[in-house]
Amino acid sequence: MTAERPHRVFDEGLQHERTALAWDRTALAMIVAGAFLFRAWRASLPLLFVVAGGLMMAAGGFVLVVAYVRYGRLHGVLRTGGEVTNPRLVRLVGTATVAFSVVAILRALIP
Repeated sequence: MTAERPHRVFDEGLQHERTALAWDRTALAMIVAGAFLFRAWRASLPLLFVVAGGLMMAAGGFVLVVAYVRYGRLHGVLRTGGEVTNPRLVRLVGTATVAFSVVAILRALIP
């Protein structure tokens, strides 16, 4: 079942559109940071940083796809007054950010 793309915005303040763009920026930042981990640090601890970079790029791609699909579905939910929050997606991004920050700190501490 595919949701039909909206033909007009939900509100004139474009809050829903701004939020969707914020999720896109977050996902793209995760992909770029993962690519840097994957490429720049493969010489010191190859397995750790290649795996961490690959996982971060995959998580960013997942968030990007979920945000795109969710944008279309939320227009219907907003019109019916349903629940629009997605705590699981927020937890995924938060957990991934903390985990990959730890990997980046480890990289900074390893000569």
